[in-house]
Amino acid sequence: MEGASFEERIIGAVRSNNNDILVELLADKSDEDKAKIINTTTDPVGRTLLHLASLYGNYDVLYSLLDQDNVEIDPLDRLEGNTPLHFAVKFSAGDEPVGKEVVNLLIECGADVNIKNKAGKKPIDIARASKLSEITFLLVGAQYASEMGAEAGADTVSGDVDGAADFGEDDEVEDGELSGEDEEEKA
Repeated sequence: MEGASFEERIIGAVRSNNNDILVELLADKSDEDKAKIINTTTDPVGRTLLHLASLYGNYDVLYSLLDQDNVEIDPLDRLEGNTPLHFAVKFSAGDEPVGKEVVNLLIECGADVNIKNKAGKKPIDIARASKLSEITFLLVGAQYASEMGAEAGADTVSGDVDGAADFGEDDEVEDGELSGEDEEEKA
């Protein structure tokens, strides 16, 4: 890639899953610059580095990209409005074991499983249409966790994320949740 621009080299490193070149290209950059490069470098159709790593199932490079601070995990590509998670699910149709690792990494890093692309499809819709049972299972779990997190966040007082400080033995059971007393009996 002699004579290639920085942008072309970094896109090439991501597409080819060449983590050594990626690390080398970012080595002398500040954390702020790294995040800016990761968030704004795109190919001609508006796919970011995260999109490309997910599209090609390049776990090692994706891990390195996500290991940087202030990386936007859910950018939308210009063409179809897909997130990296949409692309990871599409990749999984050709290689479900590797795709599962890529999807799981994105979910663990906070990818929003509920974003719809321009066709109105969430990643789980793509997984179901492709009959990707393990990917569907991961996405269902992530959807459930995000719904539970949203409910916990809405029910909290004093900024407690999980609401645990506000839940006591005298509280009533709602939506199948256990009271403090019932939790002790189960343990």
